[in-house]
Amino acid sequence: MGLLGILTLLYAGILVLALAISLVTIWVYLLRIAGSLRGVCACLEQARDATEPLNERMERFHEDCVAGEPELTEATDRLIRAVQGDQAESVEERADLLTQYH
Repeated sequence: MGLLGILTLLYAGILVLALAISLVTIWVYLLRIAGSLRGVCACLEQARDATEPLNERMERFHEDCVAGEPELTEATDRLIRAVQGDQAESVEERADLLTQYH
């Protein structure tokens, strides 16, 4: 085997070694990322479990707010009419008047 054959084998060995080092480095970074993602997943699961009881309460609160919306609108209209003497004709004007007196 001549000098060219030895240099080729040496170059191939160095190339394989460099590739192996690069792949091991990538693998280590991927392990670190996986560990971080596991930590994030655990924190998100804790947050989900801690806030799950709020879901039912918020749904009931939302339903109560939606159910009371017509009465609130009527009360707002009455207040505006009482203050302005029925001058507000459109919804936008009523909203503007309400923000003025809020």
